[in-house]
Amino acid sequence: MNSFDSEYAIEGLTALGSVDPKAKVIYLTRNPLDRKISNMRHELGKQAQKDLPAHCEVNDVECKKRHSAAAGVGVTLPTGEALSHWLNVATRNDAKVGAILREAGGDY
Repeated sequence: MNSFDSEYAIEGLTALGSVDPKAKVIYLTRNPLDRKISNMRHELGKQAQKDLPAHCEVNDVECKKRHSAAAGVGVTLPTGEALSHWLNVATRNDAKVGAILREAGGDY
């Protein structure tokens, strides 16, 4: 959420909202559980192989093999209060981004 909290991001969004015709901003969201699983898998990959990049180049076969090996490691989602707290924070952050976009005056 840090990038939307920055002064420069808000100024940029406000500038987009003040032009005529208004610029359209596309704000993509993911299912919060999918995002959590993805984040956890990236962390496991970093722990398993320190030099494993988040994404491989198109024809980098060796990188893809290392990703496949790291993908075999499962993740365990938190449950109960920990998961509920994380989902609440993710939902509030998404709502905050929506509020920032509305306040900036742009269409999204």
